[in-house]
Amino acid sequence: MSLEVVRLIVGPLQTNCYLAFEGAKTGAVCFDPGANEAKVLGRMYGLGLKLEAIFLTHWHPDHIGAAGELRAETGAPIYIGSADAAMLERTSDPFGLLADRPNGFRSADVRLDDADERTVAGIRIRTIATPGHTSGGVSYFLPDHGVLFSGDTLFSGSVGRTDLAGGNAGALKESILGKIFTMGDEVKVYPGHGPETAVGKEKARVTALLNSI
Repeated sequence: MSLEVVRLIVGPLQTNCYLAFEGAKTGAVCFDPGANEAKVLGRMYGLGLKLEAIFLTHWHPDHIGAAGELRAETGAPIYIGSADAAMLERTSDPFGLLADRPNGFRSADVRLDDADERTVAGIRIRTIATPGHTSGGVSYFLPDHGVLFSGDTLFSGSVGRTDLAGGNAGALKESILGKIFTMGDEVKVYPGHGPETAVGKEKARVTALLNSI
């Protein structure tokens, strides 16, 4: 069955939120809800979809800001990589990155590790640990559809920054060269910001940049 992916651009940092669902099915998965739950809910209900899960690629507020409200509204559980899950549970915020986190959103429901697979709304979702932008960042690969949600690890023509809390340039390089770029060139990439791209296209554009790190 064909996969439908709807992109919503949300929040002041123009973050990509994605709703993914299969053809005639009404169940949907949200990848990185961003920080505008009203926009996400409006599009979801307008399409007649029922949210079954919320998958977070990393803990930064521009990607998770609406997660708590979406969970409260729909009952959909929140998934995140194990290492970044701890950042959601922090009571202190020395870097000021969680300042706009909604009250009450202090933990995810499911912690994911590298190679974990879940099937939600009929969609098989494989977790790929891609640290570098954050220490516990993950990407989500949909093997039945050749689609990767890369968060802030890989963009169209660029790569994620590593100068924020938990960032590591060497880890980012390994995540992209050693994991993402070992996938087929035809794999479609939906990044956390900017337009969609493909693995083969980015190999040609950012490999030299990564090798300079």
